[in-house]
Amino acid sequence: MKIRIILTLVAGLLAGLGPGVASAEDWRIKLFPDETDKSMQNLMTPVGAAIQIGGGVSDFTNDRMRDRTEPAGSWQVRAVIGTRSVIAGELAYVGTAQDITALGLDRDTTLVRNGLEAAVRFNLPIVRDEWTLEPFAFVGIGWARYDLINDDFNTSDVRENDDVGVVPLGGGFSVSYQNFMVDTRLTYRPTFDEDLLRGGGGSDNWAVTGALGYQF
Repeated sequence: MKIRIILTLVAGLLAGLGPGVASAEDWRIKLFPDETDKSMQNLMTPVGAAIQIGGGVSDFTNDRMRDRTEPAGSWQVRAVIGTRSVIAGELAYVGTAQDITALGLDRDTTLVRNGLEAAVRFNLPIVRDEWTLEPFAFVGIGWARYDLINDDFNTSDVRENDDVGVVPLGGGFSVSYQNFMVDTRLTYRPTFDEDLLRGGGGSDNWAVTGALGYQF
């Protein structure tokens, strides 16, 4: 009953996108891909694969880091295998950049993060004709490198660079039509082995992002 209500609401939101898109009765959960489905006919892979490019906003959760930084702009490139199956794999490059201020640090300094992440993703594909709606959750492991750039001097408690381990986890929602898709997600990244601030201070962070993708 709850699933039918959710599908009805989503179908109503999609009503203006095209003829027949809003009929909730024709939407169905498809846990395993079927080559006879219209949603699969434009894809070259049996489970669906995609390349996504996007961005968003990110920030630290630790008070010591937030006191020294502004929210970050975030960008990402992600490869997904299994967009049309219940279990998928993801490999992503994730970057951020944000202003940082601290006593003894050049005011023009920017804190830049670059990292790689791999994740297992759990999908709930809901299909109708060439449309797919897909809530998902994910958890993974990764590495990130923080660097201070544009700093001519630094006698502060912020180190010039730091390599940290990350555990990306979260959830999101994607909408796809034929080969094209839109992906939105909320990610929380607990970190370990971090040492960016002298005297301690975690690098845990969150991000809200969106991406455009192409499936094949």
